[in-house]
Amino acid sequence: MSKIIFVLIITTILLGCSSNTIDPTGTYKLESETEIRNGDTYGYFGSIDVKKIESEKIVMSFFVCRGAPSYNMGMFLDTIDYINDKAVYTCDKLDSACIINFYFSKKGIKVEEKTEDVSFGCGFGHGVQASGFYKVKSRKTPLIKDPFNSKRYEILND
Repeated sequence: MSKIIFVLIITTILLGCSSNTIDPTGTYKLESETEIRNGDTYGYFGSIDVKKIESEKIVMSFFVCRGAPSYNMGMFLDTIDYINDKAVYTCDKLDSACIINFYFSKKGIKVEEKTEDVSFGCGFGHGVQASGFYKVKSRKTPLIKDPFNSKRYEILND
């Protein structure tokens, strides 16, 4: 009886430890309503490229745009811890209150941005918010590029 209890305790401890059940590698697109008028896109659009580089580390290229008429944007390229199917991005240099949570599922990524500055939070353009659902478009390993200048990062693409 004591052996069974011991095995159950060890199993519970092991299951409680970090366990990523979703391979986050892939390309994701923001699900949102957009409208094209006179060649301009109105409404939010965005994408996320993710590559798992270690068991608990990912590299992420993130881009979101609020659309016409301003086309204000938010973007980053960074390595982030990936634990229990969740990644958390912070950018202390631009906005110490910025926290963006990425919750991975088989269908995509639920993104929640928290900041005190809703105008320029997380160092993004005026009024840009990252929050939303980014649906998985491909599970293939994407080429990781800087979303600002499209420069490929060879070290991340080996």
